Amino acid sequence: MIMQEKVYNKRLVYRVLRTFITIIIVIVAALGYLFLTTLKHIYQSELEKRGDALCNNLAFNSRYEMFIRDDEAMKSLLDGILLEEDIIFAYTIDDDQNILAFKSKGINEKDKKLIDNIIAKGNRINRTGKEYHSLKSDLNVLHIAKPVLLEPEESKSPDETVLYITTDQTLVSVDKTLLLGYVHVGMSLERLNQRISESERFILVLSIIFIVFFSFIAMLFSRTIVNPIIALVQATRNVSQGDLNYRAEVKSKDEIGLLTDSFNTMTEDLQRFQNEILVLNRNLEEKIKERTRELDQTNQELIRRNEDLQRMARELEQSNVKIREADRLKSEFLANMSHELRTPLNSIIGFSALSLKDPEIVGMPSIKDNFEEIHKNGKQLLDIINDILDLSKVEAGRMEFVNKKFEISIVIEDVIKTMKVIKEKKPVEFQSHIEENLPLVLGDPDRIRQVLLNVGSNAVKFTDKGSIEISANRKGNYIQISVKDTGVGIKEVDIPKVFESFRQIDGSSTRKEGGTGLGMTISKKFVELMGGTIWIESEFGRGTTVHFTIPIGPEVKHYLQEE
Repeated sequence: MIMQEKVYNKRLVYRVLRTFITIIIVIVAALGYLFLTTLKHIYQSELEKRGDALCNNLAFNSRYEMFIRDDEAMKSLLDGILLEEDIIFAYTIDDDQNILAFKSKGINEKDKKLIDNIIAKGNRINRTGKEYHSLKSDLNVLHIAKPVLLEPEESKSPDETVLYITTDQTLVSVDKTLLLGYVHVGMSLERLNQRISESERFILVLSIIFIVFFSFIAMLFSRTIVNPIIALVQATRNVSQGDLNYRAEVKSKDEIGLLTDSFNTMTEDLQRFQNEILVLNRNLEEKIKERTRELDQTNQELIRRNEDLQRMARELEQSNVKIREADRLKSEFLANMSHELRTPLNSIIGFSALSLKDPEIVGMPSIKDNFEEIHKNGKQLLDIINDILDLSKVEAGRMEFVNKKFEISIVIEDVIKTMKVIKEKKPVEFQSHIEENLPLVLGDPDRIRQVLLNVGSNAVKFTDKGSIEISANRKGNYIQISVKDTGVGIKEVDIPKVFESFRQIDGSSTRKEGGTGLGMTISKKFVELMGGTIWIESEFGRGTTVHFTIPIGPEVKHYLQEE
């Protein structure tokens, strides 16, 4: 164990020292790179300024020679500038990029081809007169170009004119600034590269000296930091092993000393907290034992109640089975009884209708009224039986639908004609608004007509005056049909009751309007079985609008029987 700690301490010293040395190397390298980059920039700037000055001087001195096209004089000027240090070639070109004069020094035959390439590239220097610097590393040449401008000279008196003599002895005057051409100068970068190389070697040696010196300082400094840390690590190990009486020695008042003092304070707090936790644990154990006894009792009670709930669930399941069986028997009974009642009722309605056509009965008003009442009540009773029969078929799953394409507008117009008959003497106006070019609906037209008659009959029943409007519009893949009246309306809390079976909004025995309360229930089931939806919007005292949708096209085939 002691050997492991010694190895760990040595590794810690090496890691700290390695970190310090790495930081020193990175800082020295960064500073050396920054210093070298700055020197390169300074050396290049000095060379470029010197080149600019020489090129500007050559451009100024050669303006007259270029104007008169004195090639020998221009070559003489180029010979003069080649005497300058670092200048290896110079040439002049006119405004049409033709070389007028060229001079070079210290260039062998192999480099002449490269010089020709430089001249070709120099011809593309910006013609606006701006300076263009291009450092050609492959040839170690700095290429500088300057425009040659001839500006008009002012005469001493208004009657005098400054004239220039050309090579063919012609006198020419200049009244505006002329761009005569360009002068190009190539400067060798050999001395610049030598200075940069010397600077690099100097900075490298200086960096090594700094790294060695500061590494020695870092080694001394790391021991000052690491030894207290090692002592603190030893203290943490003792505390982690349960020795809360151990205290680390504080050897300095710096950050490490403050950290060691804080560690000792923390150890004292941990020792105090440990004693408090021991006391709390004993109290907690006693409470846990007490709570365990209570939980055992509660668990026994829950087991007993769970057994009771399971028994009740079995009884409830048995009751549900009996209820479903009773509901099925009820639906079958209603379907059978309704069918048995329709036969004699149809005979009564038919007999009363024939009797009303008998001339003898027509001539006896009292008997005629009785037959009319029999016929009217018989039809009402037949409607009630038909509603009960439809509801029982739907609930028993025996309702059949016909699948055929038809125009919804024809069904709506037929329903409006029927509603005009049943409105009797009420001052109610019927309107229809059907969107043009509606597609054919695929479904059962008789069931749709029955839904419209149920909704429309309610509208007539609860509208004493005003209007009833039936509209049809396309909404995506559906046709939306709406029946809007100006009747008494429905309270918002009563709207859900409309679709409940055998439910009237006014359920009292003194209600004004009759009915079984099955019309809207059947309508809702028909619409939903055909893939649509039905809903109501109403404002009490203002009127009611019933909307329902019917799918378009083959989307309804999955629930409609083929015709």
